[in-house]
Amino acid sequence: MKIAGTEQVGLVIVAESAGLIGTALRRPPTTDAANNAPFEFPQIREWLSFTAEPAYTRSLALVAGVATRTDAGALAPMLRPLSRSGPLAGHFHAASFSYRPLQKGEIELKKTIKSLFETQTLQGLLHLLSDDRAIAGAGQSEFVRGACWLAPLDEIVEERT
Repeated sequence: MKIAGTEQVGLVIVAESAGLIGTALRRPPTTDAANNAPFEFPQIREWLSFTAEPAYTRSLALVAGVATRTDAGALAPMLRPLSRSGPLAGHFHAASFSYRPLQKGEIELKKTIKSLFETQTLQGLLHLLSDDRAIAGAGQSEFVRGACWLAPLDEIVEERT
């Protein structure tokens, strides 16, 4: 956020993954049943699965999301704290692809993402979470090395249908 000179950023990361922590849909959200999806325990287990330990180790992750240090306005209902010890909040999703080492030097965003979808195998999609529960928590997603693109978010507009 210091680099972008703002309190809210949108970002994309392509990185070698040491493990992703999150949740995945068990059913497609496009089915008629999705309109009546129960998001209460225990029925939610029919819709979501949670990683109990890091998933997609030794893969290449494409991560997209938003982060903020201030009041997020219309984004606030979708954001969660990124750690217990600071004001950062965010919302991130990751696509895990078969492993290939990232090139060294400058990496172009559009070209890199296009090549992932064209040449690598998509392994899974996750809504990333931070599981910092004492003893039983799975922790946070970890990345070995990669590239990050970010841009300031100036105005958030809520769309209604």
